[in-house]
Amino acid sequence: MTQTAWLAQIHVNNNSFGRFMNGSYKNQWSACDNGTYWAAAKFFARQDIQKQIDALNAPKASAGSKRALGDMSNSSVDASSSSSSSGPSKKAKKDAAVALCAAIVAVELPEKVPVFAHCDDIRKAINKFLIDTGVNQTQFLRSIDCAANSFGSFMKLKGKGGGAANKVYHNAYRFLEQYRILEGKPKSAKRTEAEARWGPHGYHLRHDDGKRWGLPGDQYDKSRFDIDLCRDRQNASGSSAMMDRIRWGDDSAAF
Repeated sequence: MTQTAWLAQIHVNNNSFGRFMNGSYKNQWSACDNGTYWAAAKFFARQDIQKQIDALNAPKASAGSKRALGDMSNSSVDASSSSSSSGPSKKAKKDAAVALCAAIVAVELPEKVPVFAHCDDIRKAINKFLIDTGVNQTQFLRSIDCAANSFGSFMKLKGKGGGAANKVYHNAYRFLEQYRILEGKPKSAKRTEAEARWGPHGYHLRHDDGKRWGLPGDQYDKSRFDIDLCRDRQNASGSSAMMDRIRWGDDSAAF
């Protein structure tokens, strides 16, 4: 692929590319402001992801192929064994994780976005992301601009509204939404349902541990303790708009 074709693919012009490659920056971190940095990071991260997908989809060797390999000379077997067992180095894995995070944060989204997943789902999604991608906690927290103590507090809580006021909740959701867009995945049915239930502002960013005040003799109603079921009651009674005005005010420009 020629330079011109590659620049067209990553949507970067020759001037920006030339400035980035010359490296004549007083501060090396200033290069991060050049569009080439993020566009190239996204391109190479997508390549790494595609290689992993191709490796998973590659057909496994048949029994006949394995026997044929067994007939090879000892030197060839040793070389093949050494090559296959070595695998990617720790540095290569770390570099891939850094490139992936850089590609994710480069996906354009407003700084403040409505959240359409409750806290328990976000906690599960964070754990799945870290396991599936190999990104470590430090790199993840750097990408979402959150401190380790806030992350620890959020991950220890339970309940759909437990930790909704924690910065990690919103920032992690935004990061995972960027990841979904980068992978080109559609919205899930659960996400669409949350949009319909909670409206344009999404879940309230207010801690809700599920505890409610009650009086002796009150009839137990589980919908009082579940924020989704409680929202359904508000929608049915027509009071959800009023609750949103109380929570968000009249300023919806942030969304």
